[in-house]
Amino acid sequence: MNKNSLRNFINFLKYLKPYWRKEIIVLFLNFTTAILPLAGPYLAKLVIDEAYAKKDFYIFTKLLVLAGLVFIISSLCTSLEHYLKNYINIKVRFSLERAIFQKLENLPYSFFQKRPIGEYIYKLNAESQNVASFITSIIPELCYTIPKFLFILAIILIMHWKITIFLFVAVPFLYLPTFLLIRRIRKKSEELIISTQNMFEVVRENFSNIQLVKAFAKEKTELRRFTKHLINNLRLNITSVKLDTLNSILDSWINRLIIGIITIYGGYNIIKGQITLGSFAAIMLYLNQLIALQGGLVALFIRVTLGNISLQRLVDILESWPQESDNINSKEFLFLLGEMEFKDVSFGYYPNKKVIQELSFKINGGFAVGLVGHSGCGKTTIVSLILKLYQLSEGNIFIDGQDINLIKNNSLRERIGVVLQKPILWNDTIRNNIRYAYPKATDKEILRSAEISCAYDFIKDLPEKFETVIGNEGIRLSEGQKQRIALARAIIKTPKILIIDEGMSSVDSQTEDSIIDNLRREFKNTTLIVISHRLSTVKKMDLVYFLENADKISIGYHEELVKQNLNYRELFASQIEEERIDIKL
Repeated sequence: MNKNSLRNFINFLKYLKPYWRKEIIVLFLNFTTAILPLAGPYLAKLVIDEAYAKKDFYIFTKLLVLAGLVFIISSLCTSLEHYLKNYINIKVRFSLERAIFQKLENLPYSFFQKRPIGEYIYKLNAESQNVASFITSIIPELCYTIPKFLFILAIILIMHWKITIFLFVAVPFLYLPTFLLIRRIRKKSEELIISTQNMFEVVRENFSNIQLVKAFAKEKTELRRFTKHLINNLRLNITSVKLDTLNSILDSWINRLIIGIITIYGGYNIIKGQITLGSFAAIMLYLNQLIALQGGLVALFIRVTLGNISLQRLVDILESWPQESDNINSKEFLFLLGEMEFKDVSFGYYPNKKVIQELSFKINGGFAVGLVGHSGCGKTTIVSLILKLYQLSEGNIFIDGQDINLIKNNSLRERIGVVLQKPILWNDTIRNNIRYAYPKATDKEILRSAEISCAYDFIKDLPEKFETVIGNEGIRLSEGQKQRIALARAIIKTPKILIIDEGMSSVDSQTEDSIIDNLRREFKNTTLIVISHRLSTVKKMDLVYFLENADKISIGYHEELVKQNLNYRELFASQIEEERIDIKL
């Protein structure tokens, strides 16, 4: 175990700290169960040399009762130790999984765009289980193995020092196979972990997009893709089994060779009268315990090697990425007007490519504005920057004159309602999905939000109404219905700023008109920002903000922009033409 591995292990021991009293009991029981079985071979020696040789039934009975007591005590200690160790393991795993989930939840949004979700699921599940088992068992196993190993050597030394010297010479050869194979075992284990993690991601992605798979009849394609990963996993597993088998064979041969040499040497000494049969029988029993212990030490060494892999992978999450944190000077902030201003804001997802460049504009509080522009021009990026999902490259964003970097993240986001083009819903009831943004919402408030968003138009016709469970990602609803529930969720907390980012794109124009009218009527003092490509919606806004390119935004009334801005007119050209045809008809 290198310095980094040792440091990681020590850091993870903090999860054992709440259970240190129970851990001490486990260590004591481990030590006890290591020492008690050592009495067995010596009792066997006494039975052979004293009871059998002297034909003394009393001594035989006495030794038999003593052996029974040792067995009962050892069995009780083993059972209690097993229960406590598993109890601690379950508790530590709970704490570890909670800590990992909390860490993941508080990582910046950009983190989740750089790694597959299957990786987090695997680490949260399998890796946390491996680490919990590792940190709860490694110390007790050492407390069991090392003392027992030393005691056996000491006993054999007392009984026959020449055999002990031979064992000291032979022991390094017992670990030779593991030493030669451990690098390959570690490498294949790392590859197997990555392969299994990738397989998790394939399964998650497949079932998350099952509608697409079905729509394009790609079941066989996806089966082939999964089978490809499964075959890779199979090959790595088989390779691991081969290495384990090879290690076991070499280990077994060396063990038998050593036992064979000692058996020949011991038999020779018995014939010569230099050692009693009972003593030699006891030495052989101790030797068998030592060989079994050696197998445990090899397994322990491999577990430490593989445990370090899982430790390092969890460290990558728990320590490598900084938490999403508030500015040290940030504070709670109450929006009074909902006024918003961008000052020379620049941002890009890649270092040399800016999505917006030195962009400046202002939205007055309580205004309803349409934010429009060609696809990919940066409209959704602006929404993400308002919510502080990304850090600005340059410039500042102000709300009611306050720099958002000086507003606590939760304080900012709790006062802004957001509706995205792709509505993200839970596999829960409609009621719980709506009040997700405001858990204290009353039934009356839920109904009001549903009516404003026109979601109640279809909810009332459902057999279970608000108690209807909508399925994974709202699969039992149409896209337009899901968008209306998402809108109800955004407005239930009565936000001072409401942003709808193509959040009604799947709603028919008549319903969208009704929703806009409801919002303008019920949220007169709320700043409303609507991103839409629908002309009828844009025309209902107080002002239109036309994002022409990365560093230019034109602001004006719809009619003014149509007359004065060729790019704006081209953006809505087809809809303007349809509108003229309708008027003529």
